[in-house]
Amino acid sequence: VDILQIIKDELAENFIMVKTNLAEQLPPVYGTAIQLEEVIMNLVRNAMVALQSVPESDRRITLTTYEEDYVILEVSDNGPGIPQEIAENIFEAFYTTKRDKSLGIGLALARRVTELFRGSLKLVPSARGATFQLKLHTYHEGKRYYADFTCR
Repeated sequence: VDILQIIKDELAENFIMVKTNLAEQLPPVYGTAIQLEEVIMNLVRNAMVALQSVPESDRRITLTTYEEDYVILEVSDNGPGIPQEIAENIFEAFYTTKRDKSLGIGLALARRVTELFRGSLKLVPSARGATFQLKLHTYHEGKRYYADFTCR
């Protein structure tokens, strides 16, 4: 499923340009497609919210994928960034800066799902905007983590 296709109308309504730097060939990873799609969707939607304070003509989200020892996806925005005091708590359940619009469970749940597959989700320090990095183990025949699923 192409996540950007699913939310293309939301992106257009919010005047957000999306740039993709996607690796041509990535190996399959441990995880379930539906859960990983939800994690990525959460990261993109959080970036959309962060861009509300940016002039419409400057709103950008960048999705980058590459492979090192893991398959890595980075979701970056050019929003105002995340202050250190918020960054320290951002993955805590029920922590939110949007009291009237959010329960504060999205990033906590995204991290927990990622950890179920022995991956990681972290906020990468940035001078401008925010970058969330999702690392997932590549699938190797006969090697198991928590779940016996793969997705591409």
